[in-house]
Amino acid sequence: MAYANRHRDWRLFQALAQILMRRAARLYQDDRFDPDLPQVAFALDSSIISLSLNLFPWGYYARSKQAALKLHLMLSLQGNVPAWAAITEAHFPAMKILDQIPVALGAYYVMDRG
Repeated sequence: MAYANRHRDWRLFQALAQILMRRAARLYQDDRFDPDLPQVAFALDSSIISLSLNLFPWGYYARSKQAALKLHLMLSLQGNVPAWAAITEAHFPAMKILDQIPVALGAYYVMDRG
């Protein structure tokens, strides 16, 4: 696994994730959603994912004294499918990721204060 992580380009996994998110969006595009929700609404959340420090020494996270990374996810509330995702270092502030999310005209964005 460590060999594969060192020798595979991360862009391969990025492209695969984008393909899977588009496929999931197409599968659920005709599903009925809550009529009380706006037509275009997204939920934003960030989660820290713990990793093995032996396998991922580059991901050292001082707060937990182990390796970790942070997954930032924008979930479309129409069909509950991911619309966008980013992976950062565990200490990356969730508020800073707001500059990178795709903005849709007239959309509502819901997030917690973290």
